[in-house]
Amino acid sequence: MATSLLLKEAGLGLNTIRSLTTSADRATRHANLSPAAEELRSTIAAARASLELIESGLDCEFEDSPSARPTGGSSPSGLVPLCEIVVLYRQHLCTLP
Repeated sequence: MATSLLLKEAGLGLNTIRSLTTSADRATRHANLSPAAEELRSTIAAARASLELIESGLDCEFEDSPSARPTGGSSPSGLVPLCEIVVLYRQHLCTLP
């Protein structure tokens, strides 16, 4: 029971937990855990990238700069923080093939 709870807390699905708790086979364990580990690595990498972007915004010392912000933007003055422009640029670079 404790093992099942730990596996659930680790984010594994019921079928995976059932397979892991009913089989002591190393190959089965590897086949079940490898995709979960890869998905978690991907999630961690995305979270690290997001944190880096947020921290770069926190560390930004620039004042706002005039910009052609589309109507409906969050800034009533029509100004966009330069840091936001840098963050958007970085996000664009990350999406390039």
